[in-house]
Amino acid sequence: MTNIEIKNIQEVLKLPQTGVYDQLTEAAIKNFQQKNKLPVTGVFDNPTKELLLKDSTDGMLTTDLSDNQHVISKYLLKSDEYFTTDEPNEWLFLHHTAGWNNPFAVVNDWETDTRGKIGTEYIIGGRHLQTMDEKYDGTIVQCFPSHKNYAWHLGIGNTKVHRASIGIEVCNFGWLVKEGNEFRTYPTKRPDGTIRKGVLVNPSEVCDLKKDFRGYRYYHKVTDDQLASLKYLILKIANETGIDVRKGLKERIKASKDPFTAFDFDPNIVAGKVKGLFCHTNVSPMSKWKTFEKWDLNPQPGVLDLITSL
Repeated sequence: MTNIEIKNIQEVLKLPQTGVYDQLTEAAIKNFQQKNKLPVTGVFDNPTKELLLKDSTDGMLTTDLSDNQHVISKYLLKSDEYFTTDEPNEWLFLHHTAGWNNPFAVVNDWETDTRGKIGTEYIIGGRHLQTMDEKYDGTIVQCFPSHKNYAWHLGIGNTKVHRASIGIEVCNFGWLVKEGNEFRTYPTKRPDGTIRKGVLVNPSEVCDLKKDFRGYRYYHKVTDDQLASLKYLILKIANETGIDVRKGLKERIKASKDPFTAFDFDPNIVAGKVKGLFCHTNVSPMSKWKTFEKWDLNPQPGVLDLITSL
């Protein structure tokens, strides 16, 4: 077995996730085998595997714990960069970073952010939208020590929804601008006030929504590896916290003739009247100038398929 597979076993058995099939892991396997009337060998054979994974997921949303592609890398923010709460987790929010593909660089940026304690518990790396480098594509990074930690990520003030919510960032630029036959990321303002054009985007990284969402039709595509990692994380968090991720966005999508409207701002979510899985757009309204501040995550096909499959 690989060390990743061993870590998955240790996670199910609630052991330290060392990645080494040590005496503690073997003893836990023997104990499990004895309780379930299996040959007590200490070997993680197929009968043990089937029963252990079934036992660990009864009555729960399930992840494939035998999938060795999902590894969570801890790259924790400094302890003064997040808060701690005793409130139970009741919400899960999806975001995008509006930036590049490297999740570790995102953490570094948060630590130097002058706005204060900014961040989410998890970040999922992406594919470079120009070079197509896949080094970080689907990489999961954990930024807080536990679900009891949080930082500013919703922009709705120090409310219960904010304190009791978990955030996941996907490395993705969001909306794109079409210029002729080319696509670019959003323009930025230089210190001298002049406007700098966005960077050129590889056409394969563009998702055409076919109609506008919050004023834009074209978006940076969320990759298949990011979607796989995102689903894994959503289900893992649901199992660990009891957040029912089948409520919220999934219900809104199923109840609407137009799935785009499921991502609209809803004051009831801000007020904490409904719980479950949502996107940042659900708590970010149109401004008095008739513009939007947030577009994460957007209703592109891969995201819709992921949410409705939960």
